[in-house]
Amino acid sequence: MLFHWFYKDDLSADDSRPEELLELVERQTSEYVENNSSDFEEEFPALENEVNSRYMRLKRRNPAVLSYSEKKFLQDYDRDRSETIKQTYLGQMRQSFCDTLNEMWSFRKQKFIEVILNSFGPKDSYTAEALAALIIDIHLLGDWTTKGTKGLPDVRSIAYDLADYSCIGYFKISDEERTDQLISEIMTASMLSGTEAQRAAAVIEKIKQYFPGILAANDECRSGMESKGIVLTAPAPQEKAAA
Repeated sequence: MLFHWFYKDDLSADDSRPEELLELVERQTSEYVENNSSDFEEEFPALENEVNSRYMRLKRRNPAVLSYSEKKFLQDYDRDRSETIKQTYLGQMRQSFCDTLNEMWSFRKQKFIEVILNSFGPKDSYTAEALAALIIDIHLLGDWTTKGTKGLPDVRSIAYDLADYSCIGYFKISDEERTDQLISEIMTASMLSGTEAQRAAAVIEKIKQYFPGILAANDECRSGMESKGIVLTAPAPQEKAAA
């Protein structure tokens, strides 16, 4: 489920995403450094030169124009140069780990898009990506009804993601009125009193109520799904008006 947090954007070492994800990066980095101390020793001379060069470069600049992180670096260096070098190494390892996660997710995401294209028949990647994002969000909403909820984004966050132009919002191109109605209903359901599981179930019900008709109104989705043996039926006009 943690991959959801960077489904659309790459993860970086200074990310502000959920605690569980940052803890994962920190834990994996610390374990790697602890189990491969010889790598740090091998890298130390180059790291020392890099840190010393940065220190001298920043010391020559006007303190008034330095950023908070640059000032903190100078203070840390003056207090404990060896620890600053170690933290620089840890920072590089954290970013390396994030880069690995990004590569893994990029591969998994592409495979997922291929499954959507092959299973539902959309003709372009934009539609496939919107459907993929929707499936991931529905999966996360479903997870709220289980016991394994640690690390899940809250239902309100999922609702905002669903409303985004790269998810349900994308389908405004073929049925703006009904899509806007669904988004409004989703946002309302995500704020209902009760538990997150109850709010998640309410959002899912709204998607079940409206989204098949929205898909049916999209010629590309309808024809693509029909080519795969999936028949979509749009609600009758009076049902749409009553929604």
